[in-house]
Amino acid sequence: MKVLPVATKDGGPYVPYSLDTLHDRSYPLFSRIYAYADHAPGQPMDPGVLEFLRFIVSQEGQAEIMRDGKYLPLTANVAQAQLKKLDELSVVAASSGAR
Repeated sequence: MKVLPVATKDGGPYVPYSLDTLHDRSYPLFSRIYAYADHAPGQPMDPGVLEFLRFIVSQEGQAEIMRDGKYLPLTANVAQAQLKKLDELSVVAASSGAR
């Protein structure tokens, strides 16, 4: 079997399959895995859930994901954006008196 470079549109650019192109997300055929946590709007999220989500996004959590070997870690930009969202949820929780 020969792995061919692929493109997202006709004419390219054609990106070869490699660990580097998977890590930098330039290879077009990769899957995204999402995690969602449900909570009532304006209400604090369960602190345990919030802490678990923080762990998943943390360097330690991402190292565990790499160690498992089935998934790629988040890029630094994505991790920072997700931590910012979790911090915003923490502010809502703190302002509502939850801890």
